[in-house]
Order: sequence, then structure tokens, then C-alpha cells
Amino acid sequence: MLHCKELKRRIIGKALITGAVTAPFTTVLPGSPGNLAGFTLGVFFCIVNFSLLARMLERASAMEPARAALYAFSGYFLRYLLTGTVICISLLLPGINALFTIFGLFLIKLIILANNIGYGTEHRD
Repeated sequence: MLHCKELKRRIIGKALITGAVTAPFTTVLPGSPGNLAGFTLGVFFCIVNFSLLARMLERASAMEPARAALYAFSGYFLRYLLTGTVICISLLLPGINALFTIFGLFLIKLIILANNIGYGTEHRD
């Protein structure tokens, strides 16, 4: 589990750094206050969502298969419900750009993809 916690910490750290570096670029686009608010909301929530997923996987791996399946299903349902709530909030509030919220939600997915691409080229036998 130590490896999983270290991996989670590194990915969240990269998400925070990437979000902090990318956020100023959202201010140069039209509608900048809403862009920055949406991107910040998306990045914050993608980190929360990733933490919930990591915690769910750690706990489910210690359970018996039938119980783990129910636990995983309820965890996914909760995370999708929370994601939908964040997107609805960004659509309903005029000061938050929904498109940039969605960009922020995809940030960790892009970081994981970039890590896996880099991992495949660095560690070949």
C-alpha cells in the first residue's frame, strides 16, 4: 500500500503544479474570470475525485469479491453523482465557465496518460 500512497501523492502533486502553471493562461482568453473559476473548480474536484477513487480501491482490495463489487459500484455511483453536481453547478452559475470546468476535470487523466507514455519509453528491457 505504500507504493499506492506514494503514487497517489505524486499524481496529486503533479496535478497541483500543472493546474497552477496552466491557470494563468486561462486569464488571457475571453471571459477570463469565469475561465479561471471554472478551471480551478475542475482541478480541485478532479483531485478530490482521484483521492476518493484511490481510497475506494485500497479498501476494496482488502474485501471479499462480492462485497468489493458492491463497494466499488456504490463508490463509482457517488463519484459520478458528485461529478454531475459539479458540472451542473458550473452550468447554472454565470461566473463559472463550464467548458473550463470540464478541462479541469480531465487534468489528472492527462497526467496519468503522460506518466504511462513516459514510463513505457524509460523502462524498456
